[in-house]
Amino acid sequence: MWGWEGRVLTGFRFQPQTLMKQIAKVMESNQVVHQATGPYTMRCERMNMVFEFEVARLSTVDSLHVVRARPVRADTTMYRDVARRLMAQLRL
Repeated sequence: MWGWEGRVLTGFRFQPQTLMKQIAKVMESNQVVHQATGPYTMRCERMNMVFEFEVARLSTVDSLHVVRARPVRADTTMYRDVARRLMAQLRL
């Protein structure tokens, strides 16, 4: 789902640590340079783009977490294509 500022969201019923490990695996398999910037955030770089992935708890449902991707420095069209492909690979 697309939100404001080109953010990409998707929901999961997994613990945030599990989601962060899966995000790291997806980044590695796609040769995306990434670094954890917090317990549930990751800064990623690919093709002259910088974007962040974040795992957050949905405030209305304790067991549901969302993974958000947002551009930091990126061409909007290229970012959306890359973010969509990466998100699609997160299906657990």
